[in-house]
Amino acid sequence: NEYKSYLRYFDMELSRMEVSSDVIEAITLHKHEIQVHINNGEFFEAKLILDNTMFIIKNKGKDEDYALLTDIVDKFLPTLSCGNEEYVRSCCGTLENLLNHIDLNVILTMMDVELKKGLTHESPSVRILSLKQLERCIESPDHLKNVVELGLLRHAFGMLGDVDEGVAEGVAGSPLSVYKYAMKCLLALASYDEGVAVLYGDEGLKWLHEVMAVSETVRYRAFDVIIHSINKRDEALNHATSTGLLNLMLQDLESDDILVRMVALESIVRLSDSAKAFVTLNNMGVFKGLARWISSDIPDAMYTVPSVVKVYANVCQKPGVSLTQFDETYPEYFKCVCRFISNCPDPSVQDICTDVFGILGSRLDGKEILLRNSAAVGEVIRVVTERLVCGTSEKKRNWINALSNVFGKPAVFLPDLANVSEEWFNCCHNGLIGYVVKMAHSGLDLIVPACNFLNTLIQYKFGVDALMNVPGWCEKLVDRRHLKSTEAEAARYTLITALCNALSDEVNNEVLIQLNTYVREGPKSRTLTNPRIALED
Repeated sequence: NEYKSYLRYFDMELSRMEVSSDVIEAITLHKHEIQVHINNGEFFEAKLILDNTMFIIKNKGKDEDYALLTDIVDKFLPTLSCGNEEYVRSCCGTLENLLNHIDLNVILTMMDVELKKGLTHESPSVRILSLKQLERCIESPDHLKNVVELGLLRHAFGMLGDVDEGVAEGVAGSPLSVYKYAMKCLLALASYDEGVAVLYGDEGLKWLHEVMAVSETVRYRAFDVIIHSINKRDEALNHATSTGLLNLMLQDLESDDILVRMVALESIVRLSDSAKAFVTLNNMGVFKGLARWISSDIPDAMYTVPSVVKVYANVCQKPGVSLTQFDETYPEYFKCVCRFISNCPDPSVQDICTDVFGILGSRLDGKEILLRNSAAVGEVIRVVTERLVCGTSEKKRNWINALSNVFGKPAVFLPDLANVSEEWFNCCHNGLIGYVVKMAHSGLDLIVPACNFLNTLIQYKFGVDALMNVPGWCEKLVDRRHLKSTEAEAARYTLITALCNALSDEVNNEVLIQLNTYVREGPKSRTLTNPRIALED
């Protein structure tokens, strides 16, 4: 009831001040009223007037006086030590909105002392408020010099070691802890050249090593900052290598603790996103070491293989990397992918490996690897198509896309591809084409990948023949009733157009008439075909 009376008071104040034409006068009046309530220990009443002030600032233009606004903030700072975390959290939310209206130069010159106090405040909410303003300053390279000179960065480094206190994030209310806001500051620092120079400077390195000594968990928070810097700026890799930080990170790959190795592997996954880091990791023997892992019978390989395969996926997606050369040097990776698609009991690992299989099929040098290992590929295709037809996984879209990539013809002619593709097709589940035609007809989110797969197959004579043997295939494909999206309409239209070109005189006139009519009506026609053959399976 007491809080409701505050709200009624706020409504009256809002109505009274909303009509004021002089913004500065209104804010000045609020400042005096806030001081009175604070002197009387009436913090909630003062906070409600602060909310009213914020409303005026947002709705009355940008005539605010920065000195006046900073004075209001100064008046509230002592109240943040009242011990009532609910009040402090609510007040910090409004103060954040107010501070966001204040120029960064003002914050760093007129409020630097308050910012320092906030970064060491006993309340997590106040530390978060201060970190958010520090992040604003760090994001601007023009203000970095002031941030460094004021000694604010060391507080962000120090708070990487904060325990997870489950602090609610002001208005949003999401449980994020203090260290995550400290992390945001350091990630912002690591995103541009001047920030990288500070991060790997003498003081930055000192603070990094200090915080890494706190605990293993905190050490990986620091590693996250290093990895981010490497992926953002090439120069950061040189710094991380020359200072020994990269070596320190890689040492965990040799740990006896499986959890430590898994975390270290995830770091390698992220590092391998960077083309320059890929070269460095290769030169340091990281890929050779991982190849040794996956080729040996390590009891906990099941836990580490997913991350190794993710590393291989990153390698496969790098335009400048020769996959054939990589495969010649480290054949263990491709063998691992094939082995785990066929034999791994963990569906999530199978899915990751199948995605990599599809990535290989999408590249010319990847197809050369597939051709070089045609027997193993045939077995993979048998397993994947059996799961596709008989399984219930939500990953079927990925599987169909992977098969499309594997059977797809590259722009450059490969002499053996047609014959080997037919051998691979013979390894497919017997019901594959019938199933895919069904999906292309009414498979909801599978219509597009199914049409694309059929479009890929009919580039081959064996694909056309297989489609002709599916009962009612033409009636299913020209039936538009289940096409609910533009993407599905376009995919079906592309398939039918390709069929018209591929079939020529090989089928009866009635089928060609239906297909040509479909093409003539266009992808978006809503004219429903009246098929003579029932569509029920």
